[in-house]
Amino acid sequence: MWHSSAMREAAAEFQRGSYDVVVTVGTLPEAQKSEQKEENSAARAAEQLRKFGVEDNVIQVVAIPSVDWHRTYVSALAVKHWLARSKVHASGINVFTLGAHARKSLVLFKRAFGKEVPVGVIAGIEDSYEPDRWWLSAKGIYTVLRKTIGYLYAELWPLPDDLLASTG
Repeated sequence: MWHSSAMREAAAEFQRGSYDVVVTVGTLPEAQKSEQKEENSAARAAEQLRKFGVEDNVIQVVAIPSVDWHRTYVSALAVKHWLARSKVHASGINVFTLGAHARKSLVLFKRAFGKEVPVGVIAGIEDSYEPDRWWLSAKGIYTVLRKTIGYLYAELWPLPDDLLASTG
């Protein structure tokens, strides 16, 4: 789950910018596939944004199936499909994510959206380790190395365009 400081940072960005829609994306918990109605991570992110002042009427919650692989790419495809279904014309999108995950997110959202929609990324500040001195903590080393491998994988590994359809 997002750190409170990152959600505050995201809310401030959305309030500063000229955004018509803020889409939160997250997975459905495994329990929700049964009859329990647990709140999904996209809904929790939306609630945090409301708490920090983002107006409810601009927030859209998009839940994706619980997937073990390619969550970022599935999220990008879910946003693309939601935009198409909603008939919302996006002249561009900005993806807000945490620090070391930003490069991978940029690559995968660009892949999902193609050349028709410009994609930018905003890297929120990680607060579970010092980003400027990540090599001094086990959490920093783990996160940066894992995200770097994920970025290389995103750049080099082919992913099917219909990945979202195969997860649902």
